[in-house]
Amino acid sequence: MVEAFKSTDKAQRLWGTGSDEEVTEQVQLLQDLVDRRAATDEAKKSKKDKEQKKRDTLESTGSQLMERLEFEKEEQKLRLALMAENTKRNDQLERLLLEMGKLIQVVADKAK
Repeated sequence: MVEAFKSTDKAQRLWGTGSDEEVTEQVQLLQDLVDRRAATDEAKKSKKDKEQKKRDTLESTGSQLMERLEFEKEEQKLRLALMAENTKRNDQLERLLLEMGKLIQVVADKAK
């Protein structure tokens, strides 16, 4: 019934009778029904679009967080590698200073 009304109503709009015909209660109810369906469809579409946008935003945020986490993991690996390298250098420097101390002691003992 609604579909028949839609096609008839469209045809009447195209013909544009221009008369002030009295609109029947049935036509008013059918038009109201059509308008409500259109409003409901638009609301559903709007809600669906909003939910999709929210999902897209969450997905984007999640991706950014994952990238940041990977970056921070790599930074942590670099910091640990630098710490290990610095520890190794400190050990070498300490051994070198001990050797220099021994050499200075030997030179001092020979000078006496």
